Amino acid sequence: MRHPLFGEGTVIESKVTNDDEEVKVAFPGKGIKTLLASFAKLQKLSD
Repeated sequence: MRHPLFGEGTVIESKVTNDDEEVKVAFPGKGIKTLLASFAKLQKLSD
């Protein structure tokens, strides 16, 4: 995944919470961030 502020990262956990998805992403040099999919503006990288 790519985040506009943290850059490229790897999703390590994802779970549905209420009407949203909580995603834990490991960003090299920035650590693990817990983000809500509806607000995070994450972009899927091609396979």
